[in-house]
Amino acid sequence: MSIIVEYSVTSPELALYDATTVVPEVRVELTDMVATDPQQPVMFFWVVDGDQAAFDSALESDDSVREVRVYADTDDRRLYRIVLSPETGIVSYPRWVSAGGGLIKASCQGGMWSGTMRFPDREALQEVIHWLRENDIVLTVNAIYDEQAAAEPIANGLSSGQERTLERAYEMGHYEIPQRATAAEVAETLDVSQQAVSERLRRAYANLVRQHVLDGTE
Repeated sequence: MSIIVEYSVTSPELALYDATTVVPEVRVELTDMVATDPQQPVMFFWVVDGDQAAFDSALESDDSVREVRVYADTDDRRLYRIVLSPETGIVSYPRWVSAGGGLIKASCQGGMWSGTMRFPDREALQEVIHWLRENDIVLTVNAIYDEQAAAEPIANGLSSGQERTLERAYEMGHYEIPQRATAAEVAETLDVSQQAVSERLRRAYANLVRQHVLDGTE
């Protein structure tokens, strides 16, 4: 049975570490990664927030980047295509692909990559975790759950994780004015990260709006 893992990793040897630490307010949102050469994959990502001119300068000085091209430029975000350099200290792409992992989403800010990934089973995930630790990559596992159970909708089109998080946030007074509990405090009682709580709540809000405001339409 496949599983989903929500995680964060950081290391000075990972791609874009230098550029995102030089301009820490910038957030990189990965949209795709392809690799004819597994050690030098091509990354497509949006850059949002922060000083984009400063980020461009930081990219030029980032040893993990060999080629940069801007594909789209709007008022508040910019789409980049980069090719990783042979000087990139650690490229994790080949390792998680060989273990059967599939990237669902990923973002980077301040040198910290956060993401969600699918693995065929826990043994495959443990292989990657072991490899990360061998390479001194700091890993934080925010949540692990069975994909089928997490995807099964219950009341109001919410997943079980979304409903549980909404209920706990409500019970703790997260929605009261003044607020009695922060997202971090809710996360602590659920034994997940604050980021995981925030993402579950955002997805739950989107589902509820779709079901009750937009009459079930996209």
